[in-house]
Parts: sequence; C-alpha cells; structure tokens
Amino acid sequence: MFARAISEVRTDHPALAQIQLRPRSDPYVEGVAESIMARGDKATEAALESTVVILVDLLRRLIGNDMAMKLIERSLAPSERAGANTDRKREEA
Repeated sequence: MFARAISEVRTDHPALAQIQLRPRSDPYVEGVAESIMARGDKATEAALESTVVILVDLLRRLIGNDMAMKLIERSLAPSERAGANTDRKREEA
C-alpha cells in the first residue's frame, strides 16, 4: 500500500526524482535544492506536500485519526520549543 502510494506520487510529481531520504544521516532529506534548481520551487513544494499528505493519510488508516494526530503533534512540539529557545537566546545576546 505504502510503496504503491509513493510510486504514484513520484509519477505525478517528477520533482521527487532528486529527493532522497537518508536514515541516520544529517541532513535526513537530500536533494531538495537540486529539485528546486531542476523543477522550480512550486513544483518541489507540491511534490513534498503531496508526499506528506499521503503519509499522514496512510498513518491515519493504520492507527486511526486520533492516534495519528497525537503522534504528529508530539513530533512537532520539540521543534517548536527549539525554535522558541533559539529566538530567546538571540534576544538575550
């Protein structure tokens, strides 16, 4: 199911051709800049957005809407706090 959905997104959005996920690497997502240069920022944005939408939809199907939303909110919370701490440090400097 997942492989078919991602394959369909890649077919619909050629901008994903340059984008690779590299688990346990920094950066985790590679090729975004190359995709923007090759296909444009709007096409790359649409491709990435479609990928996230499909992933969230599959997650909702597998574990339910409530649990999926909790996991998504939990994963966003630390990055929001990190951004707030960075802003505070800048203000103090």
